[in-house]
Amino acid sequence: ALLNSCREFGLPDRQLQKIPNGVDAKRFKGAEPETRDQICKRLKLDPQKLFVVFVGSAIHRKGIDVVIPAFIELAEYNPNVELLIVGPCDFSDHTRHPIERKRLVDELREQLDRFHFADRVHWVGEVEDVDLYLRVASVFFFPTRREGLPNALAEAMASQLPAVASQIEGVTTDLVISGVHGILIDGYEPTQYAEALREIFADDEKRHLMSRAARQRIEREFELSHIAARYEGLYNDLVGNECR
Repeated sequence: ALLNSCREFGLPDRQLQKIPNGVDAKRFKGAEPETRDQICKRLKLDPQKLFVVFVGSAIHRKGIDVVIPAFIELAEYNPNVELLIVGPCDFSDHTRHPIERKRLVDELREQLDRFHFADRVHWVGEVEDVDLYLRVASVFFFPTRREGLPNALAEAMASQLPAVASQIEGVTTDLVISGVHGILIDGYEPTQYAEALREIFADDEKRHLMSRAARQRIEREFELSHIAARYEGLYNDLVGNECR
């Protein structure tokens, strides 16, 4: 999206290079069943459950208002699925956060209570070991409304998670090919996201194929050493041009 904006302002292609954010593929990776069980115990999660994971602030821009109702629909369909919300979600300090943020989270918690699904949602909060929560999950849920290149999505793909995400041209589409690495949804209707989640959970073979494809794309295009090499090449070109 930024590259296209530069072109619209008249910058020639010879002056443009698109270098994406890199992902630490050694830290963010999948987990074998035995390792997953150990991580679940460490995180005090039931290893017999299947987890959908959302990573980001629990705010409207990130789509938390889509996550909760979509999960409720999924939970009614699949009694073994639980939701991990990893990221800031306590907005009680109104000197730091707009009051609307706490009001939205309170409304969503009340909605979960009404449907008796509150015990199936883990409001993890802000943590340093995000990679562990990704390693125990089965699907990454990301109905964001605005991003740059989303690190959380790239890290989830490195962790071998298929993504159900919003379709934002030049943003999520730079990472996910719908039907290959996950499913992209145009718009923010919770039912559409719930249907996509159900589709992935209903077909183990499809989920595993998407998982492998997601990891392979990160290894091929976004792994840190590749990105570092591209910066090195850019700097060498600039130095060479300056010398000439």
